[in-house]
Amino acid sequence: SFLFLSFLFISKPKLLTKKCRKQLFREEQEEANDNDVDFALARSCKREIKEHCPNEDGKSILRCLKDFSHDNNFDHKCLDVLQRRIIQQSHNYKLNPNLRKSCHRDIKKFCSKGVNNVEGGEDASLDGVVIDCLKQQSLQKHSLTESCMKEVVLTMVDAANIVAADPVLERLCPRSLEACKSIHNDNEDGEINECLKEVFKKGGILDGPQCEKHVAEIIEGTGADIHTDPVLNNACAVDLRKFCRDVSPGEGRMFACLVTVSKEKNFSLEKECGAVLSKRIEMFGLALKVN
Repeated sequence: SFLFLSFLFISKPKLLTKKCRKQLFREEQEEANDNDVDFALARSCKREIKEHCPNEDGKSILRCLKDFSHDNNFDHKCLDVLQRRIIQQSHNYKLNPNLRKSCHRDIKKFCSKGVNNVEGGEDASLDGVVIDCLKQQSLQKHSLTESCMKEVVLTMVDAANIVAADPVLERLCPRSLEACKSIHNDNEDGEINECLKEVFKKGGILDGPQCEKHVAEIIEGTGADIHTDPVLNNACAVDLRKFCRDVSPGEGRMFACLVTVSKEKNFSLEKECGAVLSKRIEMFGLALKVN
């Protein structure tokens, strides 16, 4: 089936012929550029599109659905298709038209080596190397253009909620991921990501220095934008509204605001926020030592 071939295209592209890969990529790119021809999305999310995104054009339906996907009213079939599309985009930036448009100069400036080193030409699955390159640049202040930074943060948020949306993590950290999955039998992706951070903090990463470096970069992502850390963002939602409502997001300003408030004698953070923030400050310090 087309779904099975698409799975192979992402996970084991060498099992497919070059002609088959090229045809699959062409169809996936067409769907990415115009969601109106993504029939799986249109069929599975018919009600959700009508309810939340009735006036969106073909290029914006997927993003609109993602924005509303935390609505408990979403059908699981629609969520499954959304997740597959997010994973496809995480492997190949060419299937993310918004990121491709906003980051074309940044990719040329910082990540052209990664593109050139991937075999298979235009239709190749890039295994997340370009997006990972952009993520690394996002940790350097004022490195990426503003429009590109916004798109990269969105990919980091996706990866924080969906483990498979970080193919580099899956490639570098298989043993550590498996260990965390065995602890969290329900395999909730958010819990698995949190487990990896805790394992990193305790010095228990099982896959060597490259994996340790990648998990450190995930932790440092909080310094790029607090939304890349859903556990901290949710735990501190009240305090962010209370103390940091006038702080513009991005470049670690929200995280810095919470850290500043935590040190003020006249202010007090919510108990859960204070506990999570304390962990993050310790993790952040350890991550900086790795990178």
